[in-house]
Amino acid sequence: MPNAIDAEKAFLGAFIQDGALLESAATSIDPSEFYFDSHRSIFEALLDLFQLGEPVDLVTLEARLRARGENISTADLAAMAEASVPSLLHVKRYAAIIREAAKKRQFLSILISAQERFSSSAEDRDLLGETIASLTALQTNSNGKYSGAQPVLVRVSDVEREEIIWLWECRIPLGKLTLLEGDPGVGKSFCSLAIATAVTRGSGLPGQTKTAPGCVLILSAEDGIADTIRPRLEDMGADLKKVSILRGAKDRKGQERSVSLADLDILERAINIEKPRLCVVDPLVAYLGSGIDEWKASSVRSVLGPLAGLAEKTGSAVIGIRHLVKSTARAVYKGAGSIDFLAACRSAFVFGENPDTPGDFVMAHVKSSLAPKAASLSYSIVHGRFLWGGESPITAERLVVTPATGEEASEKGEAEGFLREILSAGSLASSEVKKQAREAGVSERTLWRAKTSMGVKAIKDGRGGWSWSLPS
Repeated sequence: MPNAIDAEKAFLGAFIQDGALLESAATSIDPSEFYFDSHRSIFEALLDLFQLGEPVDLVTLEARLRARGENISTADLAAMAEASVPSLLHVKRYAAIIREAAKKRQFLSILISAQERFSSSAEDRDLLGETIASLTALQTNSNGKYSGAQPVLVRVSDVEREEIIWLWECRIPLGKLTLLEGDPGVGKSFCSLAIATAVTRGSGLPGQTKTAPGCVLILSAEDGIADTIRPRLEDMGADLKKVSILRGAKDRKGQERSVSLADLDILERAINIEKPRLCVVDPLVAYLGSGIDEWKASSVRSVLGPLAGLAEKTGSAVIGIRHLVKSTARAVYKGAGSIDFLAACRSAFVFGENPDTPGDFVMAHVKSSLAPKAASLSYSIVHGRFLWGGESPITAERLVVTPATGEEASEKGEAEGFLREILSAGSLASSEVKKQAREAGVSERTLWRAKTSMGVKAIKDGRGGWSWSLPS
């Protein structure tokens, strides 16, 4: 099959040499357009590092590949870097060569498929029309793909307007997905049960008046029902008769098995039986199902898209719980896995310990698509009980900043001073910021830590690049 292996190596090598190119060239090609699976894996690992805000070099890339289960040596990666010219102009040229080879493969695949169909049945009346349509689409479509499917159009004037209905005003919408994110031990699961308790009692959540009591459905892969879930709910005064656990599913022979979000029919039947106002999936990653890579956008979308559709169909609020990764990324990129987790939800919160008050915890809004972000709320866990506090000034960004100590703190302080100095006159292209940082001896990792702690803004400049500016 036609291929552009050298161009693929040069394309990837440019990013290995200069990770800043990813900001303007990350969408140059689709991962599926690579000829070798290993090249596709390297590109996806590079995108992972970019989305997480981590530096891109041979060491971090090899570590990211190992985390994804890929075994590609540093020597092979270094060879790619040596065969490339790290500039945006060259990267775009490499991408064009790769896309052209991918299109040629698509062209041949269409002809081979037509030949196979013709050989097996000369009476195939649709063969000529479908082949012509496929070749025409390949010539005119930028992605070089043709499925043969017909578009389904909905005229907006035919759709009745609906208002958002809230389980918790401006925080958790009904019929939508919401994420609760945080490190282990900060009370995410406990908070979900506190929310569940308020739903079963109709007692209302902070800032909310009493509501009609409702049912709750829980999928929990980590906490025991008898020793953790029931005691916590019982101690908070939940109506236990209104809480059900989806433990698994039985086949026709009565054999029980576990369920995942891929078993959408089972989940829908459970929701139709219990009719919950709230459904909790804890943790979300444990229920993705076999063969689903939490770091691949397409895999995540294939699960969360149907789940979002089910939430909308049934009207239940769905809460998914997710852990954070150890990185210096902004709050929106701290969740473990693809950024598409956050893209699929309409509301998301980060949980963590108050950096100013040890022992006090904070729930901060990190994403809100349907209303303005709600105020952060403090909470505490005392003698095994979850207690809501008042509003807190702590933001999501403050919660995810990893405290620096010793030499790290000194380096971060120097990096903050560097950013204040070069950005004091106005915004600056991120590539120029990173270039000057290297010349000043500031590592990219320390630069990102300083950027996050200072709240430096990154804004797309309209030319495909990014600019950094000090917060107002």
